[in-house]
Amino acid sequence: MRRGLCSAFRLAAGAGATGLALALALLWPSPAGAWECHDLVTDRALQTPAEKAVSGQQVEVESLESFLEAEGSGLAGEIAAYYDWLDLHGVPGRHVRRSCDPATPTRAELLAALRLNPATKVPYVLRLLPSEPRADHVLPLKDVSAYLKPHPPLQKDFVAAPPGSMLSVGEILRTYSDEPDWGMDRDLWSHPEYGYGTEPYGKSMGVSSQAAFHMKFVHEPWLVRTFVPKLADGMPLERIDLFTRLARFAFRTGHAYWGWRFGAWALHYVQDLAQPYHTRAFPGAGVGYYLRYILSFHKAAMQARATQLVENRHFLYEDFAAYTLQKSYVEDAKPYADLARCLSSSGPGLPADDPSAMASAVMALSAAHAPALSAAVVKAFGPHLTEDPSYDVETAPDYHINEVMRAVPAAEERALLAETCRDFRTAGEATRAMIALLTAPPAGG
Repeated sequence: MRRGLCSAFRLAAGAGATGLALALALLWPSPAGAWECHDLVTDRALQTPAEKAVSGQQVEVESLESFLEAEGSGLAGEIAAYYDWLDLHGVPGRHVRRSCDPATPTRAELLAALRLNPATKVPYVLRLLPSEPRADHVLPLKDVSAYLKPHPPLQKDFVAAPPGSMLSVGEILRTYSDEPDWGMDRDLWSHPEYGYGTEPYGKSMGVSSQAAFHMKFVHEPWLVRTFVPKLADGMPLERIDLFTRLARFAFRTGHAYWGWRFGAWALHYVQDLAQPYHTRAFPGAGVGYYLRYILSFHKAAMQARATQLVENRHFLYEDFAAYTLQKSYVEDAKPYADLARCLSSSGPGLPADDPSAMASAVMALSAAHAPALSAAVVKAFGPHLTEDPSYDVETAPDYHINEVMRAVPAAEERALLAETCRDFRTAGEATRAMIALLTAPPAGG
């Protein structure tokens, strides 16, 4: 997922507690997704002996309608149990209980019960790796999702994998770990029947409308936490619990394809939280920054500068991570191969028995690393791309990541690769912890 990742700081004028709260609420970013390369992150994270034993297993693709027809009654109970969990553990005031017809559930009813975008396609596809030959029958991106757009030189190639075909577990996980960025979380604020309320950050429509489902800010400076508590209202933990729950149900009832596909959806949000820009809105900005804003007579200028700079840095890091990881598939160059191995190397130990505990641990690691990462981004890409508020990386016609990479000094590239490796270790460990959680025997079993 790409654009809209960092609408950054919308600062409002005002003084005192009320003005500060309004300023910080509008100041916050509205990214929509974390990694451009969920498929590659997942694939590389599974390159360990234990994960290969699982990811190489073959599974028959099953239609959603077949799954619903077979398991409607149990699925309705599982969804009810999820809402029971939300009552106790969810963000207060951000859900209305929904249900699914246990007799003859339809796709539309399931999407409504799960409070997802009603236009969600749920396509049957396989995403090709950069090292795989481009097939003659590559699908137009619009056939996969209306929200997927080309982003050269990064590859986004899909082929059909209809019900009845066979895929490996690894192929399912790598393809569909990106699916929550294909539209299921977009424009949900326009559905009051879902009970999400108003967006805590991001916008009500468009790509950034999914921000609150993919980000959570619980490690901000005390000033922010005190005056704008709703910035902790992000709901990725709710999504992780929902899709983990559905995955386990599908496995218990003998629907391996949907077990892994739902599991891939849960995996997406866990990986998102390993991206520092999804757990710290403005890395490097401490209490002093916000106090200077309160006292400044040039709030509009501070707004414009902060907005553009953090947005540029975020885009650059996202492109850098995706570009270098893609290179590891098509070039036998040491720095890229080393970076790829970061995803399969041992990282911090994470809880593998509770999805919320796992996600919270990932958030803490990611947020702690954010300032160092942002500093490395600034050093690697230089003042024009990271310190010039008149330049917009997202829209500049002369910006191309492959050309930008050629201008990065070797020492600074190595430093940024080392910082990226830290994030990739966290993402890889989180990926494997999720696989362990999905494949663990049922409680008491």
